[in-house]
Amino acid sequence: MPPTLADALRSFTDDDLLELFTSRGDLTAQLPQSLSQLAARSSTKVSVRRALDGLHRPALQLLQTLAVLPPPVTLEAAARALGCAAGEVGPVMEGLRVRALVIKGADAFRPIRTVLELLPEKSGLAPDVVQAAQRGQRIVADFCPQPPPLPDATAERFPGGRAAQAAQHALEMTSLVAGIARWDGLPGVLRRGGVAQRDHRRFAADAGAAPEVWSTAMHAAWSLGLLAHDGEDWQATAELAAHLEADDADQWALLVDAWLSSSHIPSLAGEPVDPSPTGSGSRAGGPRAALSDETRRAGARERRRLLLQHIAAQARERDVRASTDAVMHLAAWLFPLVPAPGVQQEARFALAEAEAWGLLADGVPTALLESVLSGERAAEALRALLPPQVDQVILDSDMTITVPGRPTAAVQRLLEWAESDGRGPAATGRFTPSSIAAALRTGTSADHMLHALRDRAITPVPQALEFLITDEARKVGRIEVRSAQSVLTGEEAHLDRLFASDEASMLGLVRLAPTAALATVRPALAADLARRAGMVATGDTDASAPHPRSARRASAPAAGRPAVPAAMLISAGEGTQGPTDPSLRLEPAEAVRRIRAAEENPSTSRHGVSDRIRAAIAEGGELRLGIVDGRGGIVEKRARPLSLNAGRLTARDAADGTEFTVLVHRVTLG
Repeated sequence: MPPTLADALRSFTDDDLLELFTSRGDLTAQLPQSLSQLAARSSTKVSVRRALDGLHRPALQLLQTLAVLPPPVTLEAAARALGCAAGEVGPVMEGLRVRALVIKGADAFRPIRTVLELLPEKSGLAPDVVQAAQRGQRIVADFCPQPPPLPDATAERFPGGRAAQAAQHALEMTSLVAGIARWDGLPGVLRRGGVAQRDHRRFAADAGAAPEVWSTAMHAAWSLGLLAHDGEDWQATAELAAHLEADDADQWALLVDAWLSSSHIPSLAGEPVDPSPTGSGSRAGGPRAALSDETRRAGARERRRLLLQHIAAQARERDVRASTDAVMHLAAWLFPLVPAPGVQQEARFALAEAEAWGLLADGVPTALLESVLSGERAAEALRALLPPQVDQVILDSDMTITVPGRPTAAVQRLLEWAESDGRGPAATGRFTPSSIAAALRTGTSADHMLHALRDRAITPVPQALEFLITDEARKVGRIEVRSAQSVLTGEEAHLDRLFASDEASMLGLVRLAPTAALATVRPALAADLARRAGMVATGDTDASAPHPRSARRASAPAAGRPAVPAAMLISAGEGTQGPTDPSLRLEPAEAVRRIRAAEENPSTSRHGVSDRIRAAIAEGGELRLGIVDGRGGIVEKRARPLSLNAGRLTARDAADGTEFTVLVHRVTLG
């Protein structure tokens, strides 16, 4: 009898299991309690379909070849059909084996039954493949076991130029996120979520960035909870201030990791919703909105990371350039089941976004790419590329401010008072009446500005700049804002009594006129306190009265208003509390340890009815079933389970070969 998948898994080494759990992460969510249950789980259609989606072209072609050759198939027979040497087929076959898609017998291989059921149309195989296979002829014309090579990189025109370019791009992304705190005129929230195209383009232009670069930075900030909305406007959250206190490199490391871990493709913002198969992609729904669920695409996170990993792997061996055409060709090799227009689009956007983060410079991988993919020392890798920070500025009589290097946080705040004249690690700006007025409107005083400039400047503050700041402060004016929730009116003598009462401090009273005052408490509480002071309170004292819209808008996420960060959004198949949710998955090494422990102590594992039925389906074995009839009795049958879907078991009676279907909750096992 040929070995079953459960038999094959029992022969797996710890390294084999580690590779299985690494390549098929869905198996580590709600980890099976035994290898038999693992065989059943890994044979389900949902899990196998997900595994097939992760196969590259040669693995898929090999599976399709195994499906048409008479089983079982030796490496030599598979190699003849693929037109290559057995040594080239071996690594690909091994990859399928450790993914539990192929079972290895004594000296041959066969795919599991679910794979045969789910294999797509045998694209890439020659016509009349069955007859050709029977004659031992080649049936695959373009089998290529190695990924397509990227072209060689050209030499740098200036040594270190690409490293400097990567550092500049990284700093520009952190600067875009820092700019959220200085937004002038908050972008509204569309009814379907996200930012309107006009706001998208306006804010990108104001920041001096391309729209796709701006949306890439904003999506990372959204994922980190630095940007959110209250249902009406997008704005900074309280977490942004703490984020900006960190070093530039630490800020960048958090942002780029959020981008790499996201299922969104930020550059899809502005692209038509639901592109047509021909690539024209227009529909009445219009363009996708940035910061919305319309830029999410199932599997995008895994495909982006794998594509960048392959680019980094080739860069370790030689200097390569990830040109658009070459990367599209590589993506088609990696993801053969993704429609061509979609995979080409994702490859193009992945390159552009990686370039914006500084992971690539003119298509050439930088030192930042490897550190980000490994998840370690990303901030240190960027710091190694950055020049030292500068804590002083130069002020000139022509109203310019110059920072001869990378500014510290304190110096960066001075630059925000000027209109930028340049970008990059060394920055220049020019003080203008509008820039000074804008700074004053944020709450900065003229005295504070002059003191900060004198403290940081290595040159005297020009007299003209002092006059500009004081003059603008006089024009802008200054008012004091206090909170108030209730208006109290009455005769002057009665209000005098209220101000003199013990309850006045609790009311937080402010006299507006002899017969009017403001209180900082709600009307209902103000009325109650006035009564306790010995007065009769009338008017609007309903505590449930709705607040005006202006009051709701003033309560921004930074002040504690509920926001909607990206992590809370759920789309079909992702982010749900189930086996596909990455947050529920165990680390592969921990999954190996637990399943080994369960195998060694079978008494601690739980073998439910459904798990035992799935194991029998995977192994093609028979079970003794007890089926509860309508009168509470049990009818026993020896049967071979065929499928288990939506709580219904379909099985074949071993006695007469008839098929029957029964609800699984009516089944007991002998």
